[in-house]
Amino acid sequence: MGDSLGGAGDAQTEFNKSWDPDALEAAIRYWMENKYMVGGLVDAEHLTEVVHSVIHCGNSSFIPYLTLAPRASDAVKELRQW
Repeated sequence: MGDSLGGAGDAQTEFNKSWDPDALEAAIRYWMENKYMVGGLVDAEHLTEVVHSVIHCGNSSFIPYLTLAPRASDAVKELRQW
């Protein structure tokens, strides 16, 4: 689902749950250096609202492409220093 931490409890991501912290850091550095991750996160509730809107857009229209990209955030400002 892109750059999102998920929500609380069961909604949290399992993506990196059992990763070695050093491997995770190396992956994040690679993603940041290659612009796969831009240093921001999409709010889980916002992501859910967008998905809900897509599912319920009706049969008179379709969405061939959709990109929900995070804005750069000061919360991960230090990562952009790499």
